[in-house]
Amino acid sequence: MRFKFIFILLLINLVSAQKLDPSKMPKIGVLQGTVVDSVTSQPLQYASVSLISQRTDEIITGGITDEEGSFYIQQIPFGMYKVSIEYIGYKRMGKGPIRFNPREDITNINLGIIKLLHSA
Repeated sequence: MRFKFIFILLLINLVSAQKLDPSKMPKIGVLQGTVVDSVTSQPLQYASVSLISQRTDEIITGGITDEEGSFYIQQIPFGMYKVSIEYIGYKRMGKGPIRFNPREDITNINLGIIKLLHSA
């Protein structure tokens, strides 16, 4: 009986510890989209795209756009996130919350075309 109790406590500890550490989560998500100028619809090369944990407000991963304004970020741990898109001379844009969840088959999210506004 005592062995079962200790085993159950260890099992609960193990499960809860994995839920708290995002680095131990399976990396299953893909985020993609295209960043363009809101007036000209021209692609914005080298815009910064950051994926921020909804729970801790820490940047988990990110990337930059290519020559066509597209980004493709892979190996995102499942969880809830906010997306921040920034480019010099433009207003920062936030998107979210975004959830990656393999149980609901939400592993590939396309944000489509994201139009950034010029800053004043």
